[in-house]
Amino acid sequence: MLFYPKDNGHFAETNKKYCEMLADNDKKFISITYEDFFESCEKHCPNNDFKKWIDYLSERYIINHIN
Repeated sequence: MLFYPKDNGHFAETNKKYCEMLADNDKKFISITYEDFFESCEKHCPNNDFKKWIDYLSERYIINHIN
């Protein structure tokens, strides 16, 4: 599993090409954006402690642009 920021087009394209080159990937290698992963975690969050962990990771790995 490879995590990358959603705005990183290079990673998105490279991962797509890499998966196409794998002979028998069968979903063994996947790439996902931090944003999609954290959203999925929040959706299935079992309790508040887990939510705190997701918030920490989001703060650490997601850059919120201020205009």
